[in-house]
Amino acid sequence: MSISNLSACAAASGYYKEEGYCKAGIWEAEQAAQWFGRAAEEAGLSGFVDDARFAELLDGQTPDGRLMGRYVDGERQHRSGLDLTFSASKSASIAALVLGDDRITWAHDKAVRAAMQVVEQRFITTRWQQDGVMKTGPGKGIIAGIFRHDTSRALDPNLYSHAVIANMVLNDKGQYTALRNDEVYRNRKLITEIYRSSFEHQMRELGIGTRRGQYGQVELSAIPEAVLEVFSSRAAEIDAYLKEKGLHRTPEAAHRAALATRAARHRDVDRDELRSIWRKEALEAGLDEKLLGRGRIEREGPAPEAPE
Repeated sequence: MSISNLSACAAASGYYKEEGYCKAGIWEAEQAAQWFGRAAEEAGLSGFVDDARFAELLDGQTPDGRLMGRYVDGERQHRSGLDLTFSASKSASIAALVLGDDRITWAHDKAVRAAMQVVEQRFITTRWQQDGVMKTGPGKGIIAGIFRHDTSRALDPNLYSHAVIANMVLNDKGQYTALRNDEVYRNRKLITEIYRSSFEHQMRELGIGTRRGQYGQVELSAIPEAVLEVFSSRAAEIDAYLKEKGLHRTPEAAHRAALATRAARHRDVDRDELRSIWRKEALEAGLDEKLLGRGRIEREGPAPEAPE
């Protein structure tokens, strides 16, 4: 999981749905853009994220009608929010997007929400000014949008989700005050492991074999290494950048390299055509044709016994 402060440009441009995948009225797409948080629930925000409403929240317009921010030399300044990006492993992305195994996609979604529930319950604090003194305290709830995506900038299969938290926290007095994100940054590794452990547990329940990769990611044993390499062009770009700069590959360095090397996103991608290309490349790399034909990874070993 990587973290970044949300830029005003990204907030205003509809960046999180710019691929044209998350369109209202299409069931699969609507599952890929969902509201999250206790404050969102209290404000009546559920289901598919409405672009206009989300943009208002990122701009600081609270559900109770206030406009957040501070004025400097007559100009309002407001930090839009925080972006937590949860990425599935390359093998999980291939299983979900190339094979078309929807169970992997839903497991990713569930793992993201499990991690975000911990973020909301344990690591979100808020700050406000009282009698000229800045105070901090626990938050009661957040408003966030979770946006699932399916391609890297190099058009490799890449299953990941942006969990975008608006800079407004419902405090214990029922008021919206500013988000303080120190604890989220401090506990990034723990939040990452909560996501991974949840996903790993779901794979175990499905009887899908897993292994931990070099950086702790949960890889699916059914997807051969040769296939992973074929769909790792974005990772290769990042590694090349790190090597050029003489940097060791750490999560922080990789995130900075990703920002430094990212290309423009591809809009209105024909996903049927893209998936056809992916499947052809996967077969050429040695993916089992029967596995591709089934479109799902079979259970390894007996199913768990139902409770009596």
